[in-house]
Amino acid sequence: MAQAAPSRKFTTLESLPEHLLREICLYLDSPNLTNFSLVSKFCKGISTSCRKWEIRFQVSTPAKLKQDVEFWMSRLNVFNRARVTKVAIEGQMELSEAARDRRVRHGYSIEEEMLLFPFPEHAEFDAWAPLSNFLSELPSLAKLLYECYPQFPRPLFLSLQKHHPNCQLSVLRFYLANSDPRILHPYEDELLTSPQLCRIETRWEGCEHDLRAACTAGVVLSLPRLNKHLRQVIASSQTWIGCGNCSWSPYRRKLPTIPSWGSLDSISAISQSTYDSISCLRLSSEIDCQFLLPKGAVFRKLKKLVMTEFPLWQLCQHEASWNLDMLEKLTVSICHNSDVPQDVGYFNALLRRLPPLLELDIKISLTTEPNIFNAILAHHHSKLAGLSVIQTAGLRISPLVATDIVQLTRQQSCFGQLADLRIAIPRSRGDRNEALIYHTLGGLPKLQTLQLFLDASPTGSSLDEWESRKFAATSDGWLRNGHVRDVLINMALDETLARSIFHTIASAKGSSSLPLERLRLHPLWAARNGFYHWRTNLCKVTGYVAQPWEVERGERDDQREILFVRRIYAFGGEDHEAFLKSYLNYWEKQQQENTSLSARMEEIFSRAWPNWQQKSDDWRKAWHSYPLATIA
Repeated sequence: MAQAAPSRKFTTLESLPEHLLREICLYLDSPNLTNFSLVSKFCKGISTSCRKWEIRFQVSTPAKLKQDVEFWMSRLNVFNRARVTKVAIEGQMELSEAARDRRVRHGYSIEEEMLLFPFPEHAEFDAWAPLSNFLSELPSLAKLLYECYPQFPRPLFLSLQKHHPNCQLSVLRFYLANSDPRILHPYEDELLTSPQLCRIETRWEGCEHDLRAACTAGVVLSLPRLNKHLRQVIASSQTWIGCGNCSWSPYRRKLPTIPSWGSLDSISAISQSTYDSISCLRLSSEIDCQFLLPKGAVFRKLKKLVMTEFPLWQLCQHEASWNLDMLEKLTVSICHNSDVPQDVGYFNALLRRLPPLLELDIKISLTTEPNIFNAILAHHHSKLAGLSVIQTAGLRISPLVATDIVQLTRQQSCFGQLADLRIAIPRSRGDRNEALIYHTLGGLPKLQTLQLFLDASPTGSSLDEWESRKFAATSDGWLRNGHVRDVLINMALDETLARSIFHTIASAKGSSSLPLERLRLHPLWAARNGFYHWRTNLCKVTGYVAQPWEVERGERDDQREILFVRRIYAFGGEDHEAFLKSYLNYWEKQQQENTSLSARMEEIFSRAWPNWQQKSDDWRKAWHSYPLATIA
């Protein structure tokens, strides 16, 4: 009896048939497709051929729109049009002759024209017919984003209904045709209740027709009750924006002609059911608080709360009437106000009443150190996956003192779910105490993304006769030579030290822990001590030696032990390559024009790096970071 041929075993992605790999790529979103391309050159070639396209149209005139459509149609005749999954439409269609005459005759602004006549002549079928036909030729269209004046044209809507019934529609500029929200244009009613509509936004930019804006906001914010397919509703002005699913940031500042707007009685579309549908709420001023809280609204589905420059004492007075049992993410910016110094106390009390959070982002602009870690440890350590605690002072970031790090050291076993951490730690010239902090952070089992603001403040240790002399350039009188020397040493951060810090944290990871993937380091000092040194050479030196770095582990399987190190923008966030390039070019130009140090600064530099002239005549090439102590 003949034996069956042994089945082929697939051990790697490359061993799979190419058609199967292409099928896999079709199901991957953009981030996962990027990760797939990092596996090997073979996978990168397949992923490139399967990558999805996005086409953007900048609308200005019907003739220009027709020209753009013809251009993209010619491109699609060469390439695979099935790869186009998203189309974005932006800009503003030029007014027709009749509309321009009407605007000149009555003195309307562009915004008023769009509010008074949201369906002008240029929105007829002829102007949008080329784009409508173009959309019908895209077999894989999944998303259509419309951010354009005037109202979303009916020809495009009909094209979506006929050819792409599953396409998701986002309308980012919506206005009502009538000032009375009970009287909707038939097309508006059809659009707002369409299952294809997943996101809608209404904006105001210098509009004088406040009643229409208020009614538009009322209708838009009530849509979650009427259209269950909506995932995001936004009402925004020039000054502040609320977003989420579905979020509320009511438009108030530019409604002086509607006295009853504050009580919401004039807009019957907004009711308690509107509050119930809100899952993200952003409060950015005291006006927000006065507008929302007196109504005693109950946010039963609120999952994300953002409060920036917000009077917490007012929130805490009414927080009991809110249902925050579903809250998962909290972002708070506590501003210093001499009239309400108890804000920190209110915030501590609020933290203790909230359910365990998944993400907590705190920014504090106070001169004193608030004790908030006890509340975090006691009530949020079990579920917390993202934590950011930073003290701010103006436009500068001022790190917290080491007391909170000590608490984190003692309670590291509590943060079993913490994956993303942004915090400030003190530097101490790379000694064992500093190394122990890095080692402690490595003990967090699921920590993979870490951003550290390195506090380079002087340690305040005993000073000898030279160290105790006043730094001549200061006017406050407390800063000594020894302080400046310690600041230079603590601010100095080169690639070698950045790698050492990464290795110290990664080496503390246990066998069952997740590896550290990304580390960002930012040395900071000036604002913490209230000393501004722009008129001294200290600015020149610290601006050069205080280099922010990002250390990232390789993503490909064959690069997991390789560290990629690069300089980044000083205050982190997303990559700012263009800004970083101009920033570095500025400093290089400044230092090329004047590389010499004053006698006092050169003396302090020599105390920080003795005999540096033997290494190089240029101080910029003679400095180095002090090595990090090893942990036995």
